[in-house]
Amino acid sequence: MATARSVSSAELLAEVSRTAGRAGTPLVVHLVANGVRGDSRVIKSAQTSAEQGFATIVLGITTEDEPEALDLDGVIGVLLPYAAEVSLPAIAEWGGRVGQIRAFRALRRARVVASPRRRFPGPVITELANPVWAVGRPDYLGANVAFAAALDALRPAAIHVHDTVPLPAGIAHVSSRRLRGKSVRVMYDSHECVPELARSFPDSPVFRAILAIEQNYIRDADRVITVSRQIANVLQDTYGLPAKPGIVVNAPSATRDFSAPDLRDVIGLQADVPLAVYSGWLAGERGLGTVVRAMPSLPLLHLAVVCNTANRTVVDLVRQARLLGVADRVHFAGYVAPSQVTQYLSSATVGLIPRKSGGHLDLSLPTKYREFLHAGLPLVTSNNKAMAREIRATAVGEVFRAGSVSGLVESLERVLADPERYRRAITPELLEAHSWESQQPILRECYLKLSKEAPRSNGLADIGGVFRRWPGLRFSEGAHAVTRISDPRFTATHVGIGRANSAGQAYQWAAALSRGFGVTAESFAPEREMCHRPHRVVASGPQDLQRMAGELGRILGAYTHLLVDGFECLAGGLLGDDIEPELRVLERHAVRVGLIAHGSDVRDPAAHMARFDDSYFRHVPAEWLDLVGGRAARNREIACACNGAVFVSTPDLLVDLPQATWLPVVVDLDPWAGIPDLEERTVPRVLHRPSRSTPPIKGSDAIVPVLEELHRRGIIEYLPDAGQVPADQMPALVQQADIVVDQIRTGSYGVAAVEAMAGGRVVVGDLAADVRAFVRDDIPIVDANASDLETVLTRLAANPAILLKLGAAGRTFAATWHSGEASARALVPFLTS
Repeated sequence: MATARSVSSAELLAEVSRTAGRAGTPLVVHLVANGVRGDSRVIKSAQTSAEQGFATIVLGITTEDEPEALDLDGVIGVLLPYAAEVSLPAIAEWGGRVGQIRAFRALRRARVVASPRRRFPGPVITELANPVWAVGRPDYLGANVAFAAALDALRPAAIHVHDTVPLPAGIAHVSSRRLRGKSVRVMYDSHECVPELARSFPDSPVFRAILAIEQNYIRDADRVITVSRQIANVLQDTYGLPAKPGIVVNAPSATRDFSAPDLRDVIGLQADVPLAVYSGWLAGERGLGTVVRAMPSLPLLHLAVVCNTANRTVVDLVRQARLLGVADRVHFAGYVAPSQVTQYLSSATVGLIPRKSGGHLDLSLPTKYREFLHAGLPLVTSNNKAMAREIRATAVGEVFRAGSVSGLVESLERVLADPERYRRAITPELLEAHSWESQQPILRECYLKLSKEAPRSNGLADIGGVFRRWPGLRFSEGAHAVTRISDPRFTATHVGIGRANSAGQAYQWAAALSRGFGVTAESFAPEREMCHRPHRVVASGPQDLQRMAGELGRILGAYTHLLVDGFECLAGGLLGDDIEPELRVLERHAVRVGLIAHGSDVRDPAAHMARFDDSYFRHVPAEWLDLVGGRAARNREIACACNGAVFVSTPDLLVDLPQATWLPVVVDLDPWAGIPDLEERTVPRVLHRPSRSTPPIKGSDAIVPVLEELHRRGIIEYLPDAGQVPADQMPALVQQADIVVDQIRTGSYGVAAVEAMAGGRVVVGDLAADVRAFVRDDIPIVDANASDLETVLTRLAANPAILLKLGAAGRTFAATWHSGEASARALVPFLTS
């Protein structure tokens, strides 16, 4: 069977085209340069064309390596991989498409005299000058190359381009097909007022790029629509369009989906507690900071923010709420399917739209305005022209001056004093005028005019069946396709772990949190050859203080919770020789901090030597012992004074930090699960990986002579040291062995032992009694020390059945304690603090 990585988008979409053709059903393709999930306008538009009888598919984009199909409330979406950096052949191919656009324009000019184009003042990038920049930016070119190839495979009857970025691909496809006499048309749907955005943010390369795209291609579209009369006027005036764009407002369906979750249940709030809700994109201009600053003056009010909780603005809001003492009343919740939104929001008391005023924000009602109405919520909005005009005309809420904390407080107090007064103003007639159903006739007329063939009322093409049957394709349905509800305890949690990443553990802990609870978590560390690459690579050395300062600044803006891994300074020597000054800075910025110790960073040499006669500290140079012992003592002082949580990655360290919590090391079990189980062998093969640290900690100086002697006598086969082995090659190395001798001088075990157990191999080490007692499970590691290692290995070699039993027990133990589940659970109290 094919794998997802081998799926050909072209073959898949060509089969969709053939399926529609066999059914005699015209195909309408919707293009949007995002992940489609949560884009209610795109999904509802696609549902409209599908309900009208057209075969319908939505094309979006993904940064993953392979395509993904989505069932979006009955409409199929496909996310196409695209390249942010496009190859030279792709650039050349796009240049050919630009040539076809020019040819088609020339053909049109020969047939009709077009009205002159009005030019938007300012710099203009045209496809005549450079085909690469005809789509504004290299990543936009990558998206358009992917869309153009998909359209070639689909051969639609009509294309609905949503927003600006995919417009060149739609125009290029139509130009090519119509030069060959095929009837296909394109409609451009301007979701935002691009000219006004470019005026409001003149230094933004993104808005300059989309302005260039819109200016170059809008007049090539067969039809233009937008979301408000005001934006339609701007578009016609700016570009000299021969006709005013049609208007299809952003509005929810009048029909509620009662299967939606209840917002109060999601955030854990009782029905009688006043609740204000904000829903939508988070950015500075959306005004949520004003709301959080108002919360201390409204002590009974709770706030729910429904958003993409991975957005970094969440971090700012969480920490602002902590500093103001209102974090317990500010809740975050994820998105639901567009059809569920109004029911989802309906248990709130009031809907908030606190966005800034002026510029592009004044030109249309945001989608959430109408969603709040259909949810039956009174509104409190800032004084944007469009919203203020509607509220004053309908009396469904109160208006305050954008950015005014006192004005917001007064408006909320008025609504909360008598919410029913405002609810009565939300009449059935008002809801009907602001419903998607009232907009659908406009869209249906557009699709009929775009498509040469009429849609079919029966015998529709089974587009969904093509994707469900396609081998190896990722296909997400139902909640997996559109719902964003996750564990409410961690909805607004952004975790950073760095910067040691010893044995790749920072990466593995972050990944475990994401898998287990949907937490937004990442590791950051320098890239090291023998470790799993962290999620974000940072500078390897502390010499560049400017870069270190930038790194600390990014940490302050990126995380609600930070785990300082290995007591390594986050900013080199910028603030001092240890992490204490950095912890004070993080605390002042309301970042929750936890510390993770790995071993010698906190281990007390004197206490260790008192517990173990053969402690590795007895085998190290005196100067090393003084250096490491002094640093460990300092780190223990920091841990004792830390206001946050303290974790240790190996259980023996609980002796040194009794206040700590065991955070088990994590291994990715998948590559180790593929290693075959042990087989009975007359002479077992034994592997030992000497420590590469200075000085040696594992006891290799005692282990290796014993293994060499037993090998000479034919009792074992000693596998020679393979030297430095990258992490991804370790399973193949361990697979060759039956027994792995780990460390015999620490009294504990680490990642190497867990990997061997995960591979079903027998581990020989030396565990302290308190380690076995603390873990509360039988640790299938055979104890041996320098004096009895030879005896232990000889006994194991003579009893193959014991080896098989221990190998199987090791797999179970590794899966139970070191798959990431136990580690994620150990972090829950810290993340909920």
